[in-house]
Amino acid sequence: MSTYKRILIVSNECFSSSSSNGRTLMNFFKDYDKESIAQFFLHGTPDQNICSNYFQVTDTDAKNAFLGRKIDKKKKIVSKHSNNKVIRNCRNLLIRDIVWRSYRWWSKELDTFISTFNPECILLQAGDSPFMFHITRRISKRYSIPIIIYNSESYVLKEKLYSRVKKNSFFHKLLQYELKGQYKAIMKKASYCIYSTEALEQDYQIKYPHPGKSKSLYVSSSLKPAVVCDKKENDQFHILYCGNLGVGRAEIIVKMANVFNEINKNIKFIICGSFPTDDDLKKASSIPCVDYRGRVSYQEALKLMSCCDLLVHCENTNRVDNLYYAFSTKIADCLALGKPFLVYASEKYPFVQYLHNNKAAYIAQTTEELNEIINQMLIDNDFKNKYINNAILLAKKNHNIEKNSELMKNIIEFVVKQ
Repeated sequence: MSTYKRILIVSNECFSSSSSNGRTLMNFFKDYDKESIAQFFLHGTPDQNICSNYFQVTDTDAKNAFLGRKIDKKKKIVSKHSNNKVIRNCRNLLIRDIVWRSYRWWSKELDTFISTFNPECILLQAGDSPFMFHITRRISKRYSIPIIIYNSESYVLKEKLYSRVKKNSFFHKLLQYELKGQYKAIMKKASYCIYSTEALEQDYQIKYPHPGKSKSLYVSSSLKPAVVCDKKENDQFHILYCGNLGVGRAEIIVKMANVFNEINKNIKFIICGSFPTDDDLKKASSIPCVDYRGRVSYQEALKLMSCCDLLVHCENTNRVDNLYYAFSTKIADCLALGKPFLVYASEKYPFVQYLHNNKAAYIAQTTEELNEIINQMLIDNDFKNKYINNAILLAKKNHNIEKNSELMKNIIEFVVKQ
């Protein structure tokens, strides 16, 4: 009989290597007994052998049930091609919230799924959907089980939920009111909160005090240090960006590419991801040093990361207010690989301060600083490699997958035993 506590995970994304949220959750449960995990989720298709018990209800299912249409209540997993995501504006998200909180989608099959699994605890991956907090409280009350909240976002701390909305618009204010109301309600019931960074934990503790009931667990990586080769003067120098090109990053990537192109003809800047607009793609592709690969699988991304000479990450200074607590899942991988790592972003971001304070990456805040760092790397291997050991040590301390999955297990046991 398993000694692991049975935990039901409620999340938008399923366990998956193809999405950052899915991969974050997956890494927390690396060594957990898969028979002791169940997941209720909305989007995605599981592609990892982490969990044996899944139940999916999509936005389409919820909408069809709300409109009185038949849905296939027996299915648990749908094809990845049939996941229809909502157009994200405040009005649509409010309508979505009404649809979900009607609970017309709730079925006997879901009750059977939960009661058969018989969870001892719920873990909610918190986001911007008020109804997810409501669903979690409903399950907690119905089955008399405690709640753990995993928070990697700051929606209830923001003045604006999204960068493009008007702060004082009626629908934005109403959505914000609903979200904060649901968050306050679930905090009254929550037994424990887990945060993706210490900065996020500190600010949530100020706004929603819960002393002694929280811990920071950084995103984890299972990667091991890769071989770092010294470069000869005329060798091609491969720089890699792999990840999300939205949230203002495309503009910065183009700016970086122009700097690289001016420095040295032997630089190849490999970019993996989807540009948000055709115009962004044209701008990047027109720069001679750019080698655009489009979207690649996580496994292909890891191959490229292992072979390149420099890993880069960036954030747009204009998005600081909206992305203040951002901590990309690939940062943990970059640190764990022990490759030279450069971040182009403002030190206003807590994650930049974190890397700077631990001397784990090069930080450039201007094109002049970027130019200076790259030029020095091309002629001085010791300079290029000087932060590698610090990066590996930081990865072992805060981003180690075995250590963090054990901490998650201990938190679950602590909450269940209370």
